[in-house]
Amino acid sequence: MRKKLVVILVLLMISAAYAATRSLVPRADGEGGLGTSSKNWLEAYIDTIFTDVVTFTDNNASPDAVGELIYDNTVAGIDDGWFCWYDDDEIKYLVDTNTLPTDSEDDYHLAYDKDTDKLYWKADADSGGATAWDNITNPDANDEIDFGSYVIELNVANFQIGDGGANYVDFDGTPTVTFAGNADIDLPENSVDLADLAAAAYAKDLVTTAPITGAADNIFVGADSDVTVALTLLKDIVTTAPITGGEDDVLPGADADLTIAITLAKDLVTTAPLTGGTDNIFPGADADITVAIPVATTDANGYLDQDDWDTFNGKMAGTLLKDLVTTAPITGGTDNIFPGADADITVALTLLKDLVTTAPVTGAADDIFPGADADITVALDFTAAWDFSGATLTMPSRTANDDRYFAFNAWNPNALYDTDTQICIEPNLPAAITITEVTITCDADPTTELDWDLKWADAFIGLGNAALIVAIDTTSGTTNISSGFDDATVVAGKCIYVEFGADPDSNIKQAMVKIKYDYD
Repeated sequence: MRKKLVVILVLLMISAAYAATRSLVPRADGEGGLGTSSKNWLEAYIDTIFTDVVTFTDNNASPDAVGELIYDNTVAGIDDGWFCWYDDDEIKYLVDTNTLPTDSEDDYHLAYDKDTDKLYWKADADSGGATAWDNITNPDANDEIDFGSYVIELNVANFQIGDGGANYVDFDGTPTVTFAGNADIDLPENSVDLADLAAAAYAKDLVTTAPITGAADNIFVGADSDVTVALTLLKDIVTTAPITGGEDDVLPGADADLTIAITLAKDLVTTAPLTGGTDNIFPGADADITVAIPVATTDANGYLDQDDWDTFNGKMAGTLLKDLVTTAPITGGTDNIFPGADADITVALTLLKDLVTTAPVTGAADDIFPGADADITVALDFTAAWDFSGATLTMPSRTANDDRYFAFNAWNPNALYDTDTQICIEPNLPAAITITEVTITCDADPTTELDWDLKWADAFIGLGNAALIVAIDTTSGTTNISSGFDDATVVAGKCIYVEFGADPDSNIKQAMVKIKYDYD
């Protein structure tokens, strides 16, 4: 690439014919030149140059002579090229930009853009000479900011201090502080200003659920809301006989059973002449508690064996003045039946055990059983209680071996079918029942089995809202059903009936039907 250097050269020529050096002038303005693109002057020493245009040759070179100025087109990191010169120690580069600042651009400086490989004008302040928060980089050493006595306010709608993730303390400008994630605040001792607390808004309420008490309104700092303190009661107390009083959901904790039981395995054993031994009446592991009176011998007191009666009867000597005194409930006191001076021999029974009853059992009394002070409780353990209020009788749950039955014999089922296709068993139930079993036995194994359905309805007249209890068709002349019921529970006030599905075999003369149930 050819660059033209147009200059005005002053040549110093020594001429004996002239008193001073003359100028080298072209014939017309803008004409002529010194050298060509292929033939260049090696050097020119000039004190002052006045020119309109200076064109530098496009070079892939670096200056290496003192004061040498070159346009280097291969400067690393710079687009196109750069003017550089050598100052005898190092190469230096002239700063330039492709845009000029305007009058409105105050406090700007030149910055380098690595993406465009150019310099550009960049504002050195965002507003009032302060750097914007998003332009502040992370610190790389410990330091501090001394605000002195100035009041500094962070006026923001949302300011967070945290770990850059989900754990932070948020200040929303209202001002309200929110703790997110596992963020919290640890206050050192004596760091809370009681005056500030006194001026704070106490609008949060303490709400408690049973069995916790002590709820109060407006006792916590903050907007009106509820702080609820609750105790989850899911553990059950389960008791085994003879202990009663079990109850669900009375202890804190997850749903589980806390069983209170007493093992009655110790036996009361008596030896003659005592009687009344009983098994499993005392608490504890299986063992015997023996009550005995030894036979009297010459070395030990005891009872008189019947074989010794003839020996001792009528042989007692001395005056019989001692009295046998008894206290209730022992009777039979008698005077003057023991030898010796007049005195009382008292036979008493210590009655400290109490009879305790629970409703509906009555008759409790204190100190009526022998033994140390304790309670003997008599209770009836019903799964459902009798209710005599309001002239309404509620049946209790069925007890063991208290089965009830509907039973009837269908004579000549073929003729019954011709008369009516339904047979009423119960027109109006007095209480709710659950049917548990149905058995049918015919007098013959018919060619065509009985096609029967056991049903209930609102009333036998009209059979309103009829519902199937269970299909009771026979197989080989019999039926035995104890499961698979469609609807085994029948409420009070309903009727129960059997319905034919088809004309019975004429060979069947009778069919015995037995329906087992219990009261709900």
